[in-house]
Amino acid sequence: MGKPRKPERPAEANDLPETITLRDDQGLTLPCYVERTLEVEDRTYLLLSP
Repeated sequence: MGKPRKPERPAEANDLPETITLRDDQGLTLPCYVERTLEVEDRTYLLLSP
């Protein structure tokens, strides 16, 4: 038997970091990179890095 293969990335995935901007009630913003995503049941959790 050969070595187990890593799962292939989805075709729509790219190597550029995805970003999201957080905004509070006063209008302040904080742009963040999405470092990781985790899907559990029907929810998606994001690990953000400013």
